Amino acid sequence: MEVRPSGAAPLRAGVVGLGYLGSFHAKKYVQLGMEGLVDLRFLVDTKKEAFDSKGWPGSVRFSDRLEDMIGQVDVASVATPTLAHFEVAKTLLEHGIHVLIEKPVTKSIEEALELERLAKAKGLVVAIGHIERFNGAIVAVRDRVSGPRFIESLRLSPFQVRGTDVDVLMDLMIHDLDLLGLFVQEPLESLEAIGVPVLSQNIDIANVRLRFGSGLITQLTASRVSRERHRKMRIFTPDGYYSIDFLNQSVEIIERGRLETTHEIRAEQLLFPKTDALLAEIEDFLLAVLQKSPPRATIEDATRTLKLVQAIQSYLENHPTFPV
Repeated sequence: MEVRPSGAAPLRAGVVGLGYLGSFHAKKYVQLGMEGLVDLRFLVDTKKEAFDSKGWPGSVRFSDRLEDMIGQVDVASVATPTLAHFEVAKTLLEHGIHVLIEKPVTKSIEEALELERLAKAKGLVVAIGHIERFNGAIVAVRDRVSGPRFIESLRLSPFQVRGTDVDVLMDLMIHDLDLLGLFVQEPLESLEAIGVPVLSQNIDIANVRLRFGSGLITQLTASRVSRERHRKMRIFTPDGYYSIDFLNQSVEIIERGRLETTHEIRAEQLLFPKTDALLAEIEDFLLAVLQKSPPRATIEDATRTLKLVQAIQSYLENHPTFPV
């Protein structure tokens, strides 16, 4: 997709944090650079060994100091551990740099609101890395789902040390809590949750039941101590349900026959192009910067999702699964 206005120079890009996700961000900037859209200029990580000059174009600079990036880039991805998101993003915004912040936006609502205020004051774009919004399966169904009655999701991953600075709600379930915002525009009435730590000091497995104003119920399960990866969601509507597989980017629609006299149940495999979700996410961010338009996942969206996460965390603090 061509998003660069005619005659405009490529945006100068940087990445802060060269861990698992940050390295992928940098590679996508290089890929988009081949289309003349962006020029990867700067990489920052506190660990000097994170940078291998052979892996990047010769024009890419590296530093272990964020300050060295200032003035060198127009846009930047923030892919540090969550606890550092606020300070890094705030510094970049204060110096006029548009930012794409990996999920969750920050560790607290207060920090997210401060970044939101700063971005508005500076006229800058803040996009959030809620990558499932760019999954081909979600792109295919987001405008088709109407009047959901029940939503359930199951998101399982093997244990990995990265990400355990936060609990499984902030690490994994936040993807599905964010997606609820695409299908549910009504107030939350009540919630119930259980959660336990297994291999880390934070909650590693959680199950959450949410009830909304219309009577819609959602049931979400997330675990990061599974033996295999599993990413699925089912959305039930009055006429049937959508079965979404995020890993395979597939959607099956199960619906009843249209005639009142039939008990027929029909299954249809929805056909659509699969996406490179991270590439689409970064491209959307750059489009928002170039065209001065909102990104698909805004900081306002992320703040609403973070409020929901913190409501669940508060419930779990006050209703421990295994009281001591």
